[in-house]
Amino acid sequence: MLKNTIGGKLGLFGSKASGKMNLGTMMALNTLNGIDTSDYDAVNSNFQDIAKALSENSNLGNWTWSVDGSDEARQRAEAAAFQSYLDKTEPVYKQQTNDLQTRLVNQGLTPGSEAYQRAMTDLQNNQNDATNQAAYNATLAGQNAFTQSLGDQINAGNFGNQAQVGAVNQAWNLLSNSMSGYDKKMAMANLLTGWDNQRQKANQANAAANQQNMNNLLQAGAMLAMFSDARLKENIRRVGWLDNGLPVYCYTFKNDNRPQIGLLAQEVQKVKPEAVSETADGYLTVRYDLATEA
Repeated sequence: MLKNTIGGKLGLFGSKASGKMNLGTMMALNTLNGIDTSDYDAVNSNFQDIAKALSENSNLGNWTWSVDGSDEARQRAEAAAFQSYLDKTEPVYKQQTNDLQTRLVNQGLTPGSEAYQRAMTDLQNNQNDATNQAAYNATLAGQNAFTQSLGDQINAGNFGNQAQVGAVNQAWNLLSNSMSGYDKKMAMANLLTGWDNQRQKANQANAAANQQNMNNLLQAGAMLAMFSDARLKENIRRVGWLDNGLPVYCYTFKNDNRPQIGLLAQEVQKVKPEAVSETADGYLTVRYDLATEA
């Protein structure tokens, strides 16, 4: 029954009445079946394990989640700043004290006298104030060291995290042109569903355009006339030849991106005019049982 159809000629497809799908759908399914998704699925599984570990442990590889400044660096900077001040001022303070004692004695003020003691106290107070200011400055130096160490830790953590984000993004980019097992199954399911929907639409369109012709075709047990007008198609690419010399094309109907395999009515009209009919809308249909005869 299929020997006089294009599917029979190619040995790959027939009409919906035969229960077989068209060559375009068959080729697409064969292509999908041939896609190896194991690498994609393995990497995706690894990412799922990482995400699980992240949610359970709040820790993932070498990711940096929190940082702190170095208190040791703070203490070191504070001590160094204060010691530097003492090293510079202790000889000066000692010399100031000696100079003041000599001056007071030369003025006739003896140690223990009120004027002598008041002068020495004033000098010590001034020196203590300077030392306290130096201690405050040393504290600021320590805080600056802590802030600097904290900033360094933040920058280091961000750099490490960005490096890992880059690695993750690179892995996903490498997978962007691949197909997962789930995607593969969904594509096959959509292809089969789309094929069935398309055939139903084609049947309805043929019935509306030429009811009498459809009745004749259905009575013959197969859908022999199909829309094949080149004006209804796009993305046309030749994929083979029939025994009678007519080229076979892969194409899509306008407003429908599913691939189809078939003939162009305008070309069939030149070789097999008896296989071509015109609908009331002015479009050409092809009886494939006639068009595919040798």
